[in-house]
Amino acid sequence: MTATIVSPARPVSVPAPGRAVSRLAIRQIRRGGLIVVAVTSGMTAMVAATFDTVMADPAAAGSLAALAVPLMVLLAATAAMATAVPVAAARREVRGGLTAVRAGRPARLGLLGGVEGFAVRRVLRPLAGWALGIGAYFLLIGLTAVSVTEFLAGNPAMAGQAAEAGFAGLGSVTGFAATLFALLAMPVSGFVAVRLGAFVAAESDRRLVLLTAQPISRARLLAAEIAATTAAAVTLVTVAGLATWSGVAAIGGDLPLTAALQGVWNTLPVAALSLGVSVLATGWAPRRAGTVGALPAVGGFLLLVIAESVGAPSWVREISPYAHLAPVPLTGADWTATAVMLAGRRPAAPRRPSRGTGR
Repeated sequence: MTATIVSPARPVSVPAPGRAVSRLAIRQIRRGGLIVVAVTSGMTAMVAATFDTVMADPAAAGSLAALAVPLMVLLAATAAMATAVPVAAARREVRGGLTAVRAGRPARLGLLGGVEGFAVRRVLRPLAGWALGIGAYFLLIGLTAVSVTEFLAGNPAMAGQAAEAGFAGLGSVTGFAATLFALLAMPVSGFVAVRLGAFVAAESDRRLVLLTAQPISRARLLAAEIAATTAAAVTLVTVAGLATWSGVAAIGGDLPLTAALQGVWNTLPVAALSLGVSVLATGWAPRRAGTVGALPAVGGFLLLVIAESVGAPSWVREISPYAHLAPVPLTGADWTATAVMLAGRRPAAPRRPSRGTGR
């Protein structure tokens, strides 16, 4: 019979956190010291080489004097490094860092008092990002409007090719602005389609369970989202108009503020048409709401450009909503076409009961 001798377990000494941090600080100081030594050695070598060069050729002293500024900067960086390393290493203890980290943040309860307020809250952050991008683009358009129109006025052949593609009137600031304002309908329509798609995604991913479990009809939820998205679209086009007017005014161009606002507001019917199609897709094909909603604006623009370029029949061209969009502020708005697009923008989505209501 073999006896097995088991030695008693020896306690493992675990260094205290403070001791471990102190060791780490010492290592960091040593590393910093090595850096300081390396930089100082390099500076010494540079100074020695400069001195030898001046002694060998005194005429080179003037050109070498320019090295004084980089050397002083390098010396200041070395001194700052030698001071910052031990200071930073001494503050590596737990909860003793140079900056305090918050364990949480105060509750943000704004716009949480109702369905409509919550819809506004959900749209504010995306609206800020889209407004920043659209505003920057149209500010650039305004800053370059005068130079571009002068260039096109001096090149009739290029202006004629642009007119054949459906971009007429580029020889003046108002005509140039009217053409670019028509393009504004695409990003704004994309925004409204994306917002309806986000609403469907939030509903499908059950991120609105607490909201839909209330005695609230789905029609009210969708109506709140439509109202918030519509207000956001109006804000986007207004930002574009103000940015364009600011850019043109900054370079001394001639584009009144009222003309710029009328031009951007003229594109709202196309955005409203995309919103209506998005609402229809939300009821009938929810997973395709974003894609289907963008078709009137993006697909309509491509259809117009291709039809103008290949000389397609007029009825093909008139399928596009852009064919009925007047070039404002170069001309007046086409109120008949606007009324037709606005009249067809509100298809009725089928009503489905909200979760928890049974209706």
